[in-house]
Amino acid sequence: MRTSDTAVLQLISPEQADDWAGFRLTSDQLERLCAAIPHSSIPDAIATIFDGLDISDDDAACRDPFDEGCRESLDDGQGWAGCCAGCADLMEGLHSEGEWGDDCQPSEDHSRCLTCR
Repeated sequence: MRTSDTAVLQLISPEQADDWAGFRLTSDQLERLCAAIPHSSIPDAIATIFDGLDISDDDAACRDPFDEGCRESLDDGQGWAGCCAGCADLMEGLHSEGEWGDDCQPSEDHSRCLTCR
């Protein structure tokens, strides 16, 4: 199964999909299921469930500026720019190459300091 397929199945496990289908699904069937879910009534059902849970936009997740899977809530008010407090603190630790000290090590693209992060 491809990585993009795995992302869709993070909501349900392959075992749960098997259980709901009533039989063990093949990799091809799981792939077809992953492609079909966004075009099914499942997104509408999830939206309905969340409406009933009284979850607001204030409960949004961190925008994950470092692509490390951060999904922390923004509800504590400590972050900024769509980032949770932890990621915002990491972002503050970033600096331009001209400000790097002796211990700083640049990322491959020289966009951030790996040591201070």
